[in-house]
Amino acid sequence: MFRFNYSASFLHWALKAPGWIKNWHVGVRVTSTKKLVAFISGIPVALRVREHVLQCSEINFLCVHKKLRGKRLAPVLIKEVTRRCNLESVWNAIYTVGVVLPKPISTCRYFHRSLDWLKLHETGFSPLPATSTKAKQVTKYALPANTATKGLREMEAKDLDAVHDLFTRYMERFDIVPKFTTEEVEHWLLNGGSKYDERVVWTYVVEVGPLVAFDRSGADCYVCRRKERSPISSPFTCSSPPSLERRRPFVLRTSFIMLLRPLSASPLMLRKSSRFA
Repeated sequence: MFRFNYSASFLHWALKAPGWIKNWHVGVRVTSTKKLVAFISGIPVALRVREHVLQCSEINFLCVHKKLRGKRLAPVLIKEVTRRCNLESVWNAIYTVGVVLPKPISTCRYFHRSLDWLKLHETGFSPLPATSTKAKQVTKYALPANTATKGLREMEAKDLDAVHDLFTRYMERFDIVPKFTTEEVEHWLLNGGSKYDERVVWTYVVEVGPLVAFDRSGADCYVCRRKERSPISSPFTCSSPPSLERRRPFVLRTSFIMLLRPLSASPLMLRKSSRFA
């Protein structure tokens, strides 16, 4: 089974978004050894659903030690983080699950562009197609030494306002989207202002081209291009996959740019109640 190997910097970045609440990080430890055997987290997020902006909690990183599974510990964790969110007057949550629960309001479709197919195959992430060979797969996903986009550079702090404006205007075409502040754009796209020991996310901009981003999880990348040569804040068209249709575009954290965090490939749900599951 393929498992993600999260670094400490990655977890700090994912769990300490702007406005994060320490009380929403719930862990269970063994009394004698202090070993962490179960965990669930929540971070605050503003979610626009059509014309309404909801203050929600984003539930993630639910995990239970393999020796404690089947003992109904997960529902206890979910109820506890629900209670703590309710104490902050937050009554809505978004989360992903591995099975379909009634009733999802949107689904996420995941797309991957392999950068090092052989390594992904060796780790068990990418299977070998029955009609192909390892050599053919390596050749298929080979990348040129230089990029074709001229002027591609890393995003800098001076780009924050333009990127935030570009992101906000693009998301207006969808019905379910995260509502980011400039501070959140800095956190999710500029590595939290480079405050972590290990770099987590890289973001690149071209003032007359696309805005792209990627992270150590090696996730998806949706490239958006301008209609014509113009400043970065000008309108643009997007070559994103068909799944990013109206009412079904929502991918946690970055939507049209990329999926910045590895999540289970499963429906995204919003429940308007005091229960998350």
